[in-house]
Amino acid sequence: MRKLMLAFAAVAALAVAGPAGAATKQISIYASGFSPKSATITEGDTVTWLNADSATHQVLASHGEFVSPILKRGQKYSFTFHAAGTYHYSDEHHPKLPGTIVGRGA
Repeated sequence: MRKLMLAFAAVAALAVAGPAGAATKQISIYASGFSPKSATITEGDTVTWLNADSATHQVLASHGEFVSPILKRGQKYSFTFHAAGTYHYSDEHHPKLPGTIVGRGA
């Protein structure tokens, strides 16, 4: 009975954990730009942008794949990448602040 309960607990833990290997990468937004400016992820990973600046910022992908709401200081925006590829983005409020996400296949 104890072995059955341990096996059930292990299966339940896997179900709650989500996709194997999925990760979250954080990018901070400052007045000087994104940090890091470029990030490499795996398909299925989530990127979270954190506004660490006193000004408002808005993350916008070059081809419209994602767009954040306007972020005030301390606010976050997350996007999960479901396809491999290179995603260029900038700050809509400060277009000269570019960033890049490189997504690799799972």
